Amino acid sequence: MVLGKYSMGIGDRFCRQGKAQLRALDIAARDGIEIEPVWNKSHREHTIVGTRPESVRAEADAAEIEAFVKAHRSLAGSLSISGISEPIEITEARIAQIARKYLLAVREAGGKPFPARAPSSKICEICEICG
Repeated sequence: MVLGKYSMGIGDRFCRQGKAQLRALDIAARDGIEIEPVWNKSHREHTIVGTRPESVRAEADAAEIEAFVKAHRSLAGSLSISGISEPIEITEARIAQIARKYLLAVREAGGKPFPARAPSSKICEICEICG
């Protein structure tokens, strides 16, 4: 594992502070400061609260999905596509479902899902809006 220039040890402190800590990291990122979270919840905390390390990761993922849906609410609604008889209804729940499936992979790719190719290359994209 290689950490970036800045990292910060965080934990959800008895299941009460995880979202706030992640929000702070998002604010820093918007200001151009990339800080990588390093999870450091103790065994004692997990035992007292009844959580496991996986629950901390799940909380972080849920907070990221929630933030993504909030930032992209404008995508919800009816989408008409030429050649398709019925419009596609896109709900916030569907946006969250798509984000759960693809958001981490896109982030890991640096927001660049395809490598640069020669102009003659053909790239096909498949969009799973309809499931």
